[in-house]
Amino acid sequence: DSGNAEADITLPAPAATTRPLSAQVILTLVDTNGRTVQHTIDRPVLATGDHIGIKPKFDPDMGLPQGSTAGFSIVTVDPQGQSVAEQGLTWSLSRIDTNYQWYREDGVWKWEAITTSRHIANGTVDTVAGTGGSVSATVNEGRYQLEVDSTGDTPTSTTYQFDAAVFKLAQAGSWRGDQSVKQRLEFFAATR
Repeated sequence: DSGNAEADITLPAPAATTRPLSAQVILTLVDTNGRTVQHTIDRPVLATGDHIGIKPKFDPDMGLPQGSTAGFSIVTVDPQGQSVAEQGLTWSLSRIDTNYQWYREDGVWKWEAITTSRHIANGTVDTVAGTGGSVSATVNEGRYQLEVDSTGDTPTSTTYQFDAAVFKLAQAGSWRGDQSVKQRLEFFAATR
């Protein structure tokens, strides 16, 4: 009678995933003269297990120079978002290569991307509540993917992709005398 309503909503069991989930509830009401009013609410769904976070120890927009060490901070958090300790996380670093294959179909030349991965390094890492853990490996030119996995009752994994010794012109900034562009071009020249 004061314009407020309460509704109990039963959510279905979420699918198994390592990604954060969000519940979207759409409520449609019909008032006494037949008009409908619709309201949508998005709310996060608490995870049932711990999650793993990866943070690079380098500027991801700049990439890494040829032959440098790619370092990462690894953290584990519980469903409430609090840092927790986790023993025996496994990590694997792979190089991602994409080649393009040309072919002819019905008299028209077409292409398709063929992506492969090559194992570079792996190991285990323990995280400490509040500070996390650390992993690193040497990388050369190319695209890489770091994957970190946990085991146990509620296993989870996460990945992070990054570039090494690859100049990203679109991310370099303005060409109007911007000093950072000059520095990035000098960085690029030094890695060749």
